[in-house]
Amino acid sequence: MVIEALLIFQITLNEMADKEMIDGLTPSDIMTGLAEQRDTGVLCDVKFEVGGKLIPAHRSVLAAASPFFRGMFTADFKEKTDDVVKMNDLTSDALNVVIEAVYRHNLVLSNELVPEVLHASHMLQMNGIVEKCKAYMMENLSQLTCFTFLGLGEKYKFKDLISKANDFVLANFVEISKSAEFKNISKQALCYYLSSDTLNFKSNEIETFEAAQRWLEAEEDRMQFVGEVMNNVRFMLLDANTLAEISDRVAIKNSSECQGLIRDAFVYQANIYEQPLKATYQNRPRGKEGVLTIEEGYSTPGESGVYHGLHKQNVACHTEVNQGFLLESLSGVKLNNFVFLFGADDSSHLPFMMRYNVSTNIWVDLKPFPKTATVGSTCTLVNEYIYLLGGMFVNDGFIFGFNYQKQFISNLAYHYLIPANKWQKIGNIPQPLAKSASCSIGKVVHITGGVSPVQSESLYVPETNKHYSYDIPGSLWLTKPPMRHARSGHVMEAVDSTLYVFGGEDSDADVEVIESFDTSSEQWTEIQTAKFSGIFSSAFVWDGIYLTGGLIREGGAYCVNAIHRFDINSGCIAEQENGLQLPGNGHFSAMMVLPKLLYRDPNFQTYD
Repeated sequence: MVIEALLIFQITLNEMADKEMIDGLTPSDIMTGLAEQRDTGVLCDVKFEVGGKLIPAHRSVLAAASPFFRGMFTADFKEKTDDVVKMNDLTSDALNVVIEAVYRHNLVLSNELVPEVLHASHMLQMNGIVEKCKAYMMENLSQLTCFTFLGLGEKYKFKDLISKANDFVLANFVEISKSAEFKNISKQALCYYLSSDTLNFKSNEIETFEAAQRWLEAEEDRMQFVGEVMNNVRFMLLDANTLAEISDRVAIKNSSECQGLIRDAFVYQANIYEQPLKATYQNRPRGKEGVLTIEEGYSTPGESGVYHGLHKQNVACHTEVNQGFLLESLSGVKLNNFVFLFGADDSSHLPFMMRYNVSTNIWVDLKPFPKTATVGSTCTLVNEYIYLLGGMFVNDGFIFGFNYQKQFISNLAYHYLIPANKWQKIGNIPQPLAKSASCSIGKVVHITGGVSPVQSESLYVPETNKHYSYDIPGSLWLTKPPMRHARSGHVMEAVDSTLYVFGGEDSDADVEVIESFDTSSEQWTEIQTAKFSGIFSSAFVWDGIYLTGGLIREGGAYCVNAIHRFDINSGCIAEQENGLQLPGNGHFSAMMVLPKLLYRDPNFQTYD
């Protein structure tokens, strides 16, 4: 009974420990009392002499808070009994802040004080305060503090602080590169920033060049590093006029290595059609990985645009494709840093082809495909060729949506040689097709589904489940096993040796069955039934297959802007990827993943 009573009493005291002690005193009350004693010097048994100032304290309190003080006051050191202990390696302000934090559980920091407090708490083995100092620096990075805090991160091996400080510098590079602190960074640090793909600049690569030049000119002996430093500037991202202007700069003229970089950049700019095939470090865009969406005028009435969105984040920015130019039936492909876009003018129905340079944010008109205006075609990329297949001819009337007429559907196929800006006709598709989907595996182009004419008096053009492949080396079309479901307006992507088909419509109804085709066994398999915005949507492969935007007909046709992700390993599709959405409605959109994103245009709008 006695033991049981003692246990009950001990448990009761433990439950009270964080709330109330005997006579109504809490631990906080006791520490407040000890802090007041320290303020008045009552019952203090030690004083620290720092910078000519005396700081009183209680040995027992400090020994309980710090292994350093515990060793000092309990081991066989003279400080164990000295009334005054000298602390030559600390400042009085820093030691006072640390001791105040022990007594009052309140750490007061500032940008100026944090280096001293961090040094003191690290020396005194007070890890809790060390962590508080690190947290303060991570939350208070600015153009004035970033290099100081970065240096402290490197000194105390705070990997997360180092990473965050470097990211801050890269994100605010233009402003920071004009500061006095920037001129004092090491050559290694400068080259790290200049070489980073995530370096952010406001207008173009000239700002990177200007930053490098300011650092080189800050000290005379730095000019010996001009070649090594300037090698990190991506001169191929500059236009010919800018290259001509900077080629006369002293830093460039006196360096044979820099002259070579300028010459290579001039050659790159002169051969405009070969640029997409010249993927090098010197023309790689800066920015984060992301997605490019090209939306037609139908998505946002009266406006067409290019949108850049970060992976699993909301849309970041917007820029016009072409003022006053509505786009119809878009399709496109990506090659390195370039996007090729095909379609028709909404008013004239004339075909167009444009190329967008992600690195420089510049559109270039290319040679249109050589036929009467076509819509509803599909395209895919194989090496340096773009294959454009099928579609519809449009004469005087507007033929789109549900008004397909069989006499206008095409079986023509072309390929476009990118470096020559030249179209060439290849063998006809075995049957006319529009609103089909295509992709390539190796040197074989696959086309599936779409609408195709039938032998009847009706003008109605039904969907088909046909599947053809074009063997490029043999210049030969082959008939392949058909899909299990007829569909048009669907999307198809290839991963390894397998084709995946999503969405589309059949007789004005959504097709919800996902199918895959194994090119080795030549068999189609139904994977999953999942409702999503599948008509006229686009898709791209990243860490899965992303399905974007489109049209749903349930309860009446309406556009949607959702993005879905199909997991190849599980064979499942998420209804929406973490709330990610397209900026517009997503109807008739062309979407693809890009290697990097840029944030330069001052008219870009940011959506948090």
